[in-house]
Amino acid sequence: TPGRSRTHMNVINTFPFTQWTIEASIKPAELGRPQTIIGEDGKPTPSPNAPLELKLRKDNHLAIVAIDSTGKVRSVASRAPMKLGAWQHVAAMSNGKKLRLYLVKDREYQLEGEADFIGKLINHPGTWTIGRGFHNGKLAQDARAHIDEVRVSSIALPLELLLWTAK
Repeated sequence: TPGRSRTHMNVINTFPFTQWTIEASIKPAELGRPQTIIGEDGKPTPSPNAPLELKLRKDNHLAIVAIDSTGKVRSVASRAPMKLGAWQHVAAMSNGKKLRLYLVKDREYQLEGEADFIGKLINHPGTWTIGRGFHNGKLAQDARAHIDEVRVSSIALPLELLLWTAK
């Protein structure tokens, strides 16, 4: 249907992301500065944050930062910092009520934390980006990392359907 789907989901606000899952494998090549791994950029939001970012923070913790339907910025971060040159598999998701961040440790998904997330991802025209950020109304916080195995799903996937689940 015209206007309802586009290659690379260039116009995100045509699809109501009430639930979603973002997965990626990340190997940092630099630490100590904010880096966007996966993002959704576009026109400025009232906050300096992009509508959605899977990012490496300045303190080297991995975090999912997203704006929910109330306009509130929600965030969940990893318990431990990322290590330089080490691969990490991550899954971030929302079921329309909670925002969750999982990391693979010892070949199993472990919940790093969760936060309230009310409704869908904020309606916002923008483009999905990998390794490129959007902050304070401009492109910023590009990643210095290897990024692989990226998947965005329009539902909160059960853990057994995530990419790195042991079969």
